[in-house]
Amino acid sequence: MKFYPLLFVLISIFSIPGFAASTSEQEFTRQYTERAKLALKQATFNHVDNLVIEIEFKNGLKVTSYLANSYARYISGQASMDEALTDFIASQVEYQNLDESDVLNISQLRPVIKSQSYLDGVKSQLAAVGVNEIQLPYYEKLTGELLVFYAIDSPDSLRFLTQQDFQSLAISSRNLRSKAIANLDKYLNTINAKIEKLDIGEHGDVYMLVADENYEATAILTPSFKKLLKQKIPGEVVIGIPSRNILLIASKSDNKAVMSVAGITYSQFPELAYAISPNIYTLKDDSWQQIDL
Repeated sequence: MKFYPLLFVLISIFSIPGFAASTSEQEFTRQYTERAKLALKQATFNHVDNLVIEIEFKNGLKVTSYLANSYARYISGQASMDEALTDFIASQVEYQNLDESDVLNISQLRPVIKSQSYLDGVKSQLAAVGVNEIQLPYYEKLTGELLVFYAIDSPDSLRFLTQQDFQSLAISSRNLRSKAIANLDKYLNTINAKIEKLDIGEHGDVYMLVADENYEATAILTPSFKKLLKQKIPGEVVIGIPSRNILLIASKSDNKAVMSVAGITYSQFPELAYAISPNIYTLKDDSWQQIDL
């Protein structure tokens, strides 16, 4: 009888959703695909990997479904599998209702990280010529002074999505961001973006992302960059993005490298074209956060 209290505690612990036997990533992906096919009846599905499914809608729009966050909600006990899948699929239904012009714009959409000072400058310029605020670029807060804008990047031109453009699109801000990031992620994989180590002597192991001289800084939003980080620099990292084409990286445990990233970022920021930030950031709970040394 004296063992019953201990047995009760163990049963209680393993009855908590986060401790319960969890469905595998493979099964979670299968369940998603089956349910999504019922909700998105005119779409075709392609299994890319566990927790990654490509969907093509009848209107021609192609969307990559990254299920990692939904799966994390489920295994942590924050949501049942039914809740996690239902929420995610519900957010995708609007894709199949887009018209052809919306599909074209969204398929060319990419996120672009810029600073609050950039936005302030644009506001001043537009105000000076009497342009209505609805023509301001549409943006979302990222962290600190960093903002995420959206650009329609076609072979012939690049223009930022305006507040008016966003209002005319039949798509939520959540799906707008998801699709734009997926577009950039696919592009970075196509050009074989990679992380390379810099030769800076005894100042620590500092790395940089090599891409296309345009999207290095914004790459921090993509799953492929975060995957590269895990492969190349295990553990917590610190980054600096002094301009759009420079992304410096160091392990948070390498003090010399962190100081090098901070020093280079701060000193070069005023001198660079398309400057973004003199600060450094770290990835915490899948979100970038500004840090002070």
